[in-house]
Amino acid sequence: MADKQYRILIGSDNVYKLSGMKDAITNEYIDEGEGSGILKDVDGEEVTGGGSLTVTHVDGSVEGEWYVEVTDTLSATLTKDALYTIDVTFTATSDYVVVPTIRCIGSKYYGED
Repeated sequence: MADKQYRILIGSDNVYKLSGMKDAITNEYIDEGEGSGILKDVDGEEVTGGGSLTVTHVDGSVEGEWYVEVTDTLSATLTKDALYTIDVTFTATSDYVVVPTIRCIGSKYYGED
């Protein structure tokens, strides 16, 4: 996932799926615990209001699938064509978790041509 770049559609809720989250030591899927995310700008600074992104487990998943949500309430702080990252961390039953960084680019405003 770290090699891909996703779009943040400014003015809309955006949901990103994290698949195959595994413990780095046991290689077992992580399907329990809590996650949190931080939206950062290209300089690595937290975007205003982006410090408490919701990260939830996909119901019924047993293969480490999670969602992270960037809501439309952040639209006022996002810039079209700007680069962003979402840093996700987990509090799980394990001490070692493999966690990707999601790379995003601000896309056009909802309804804009």
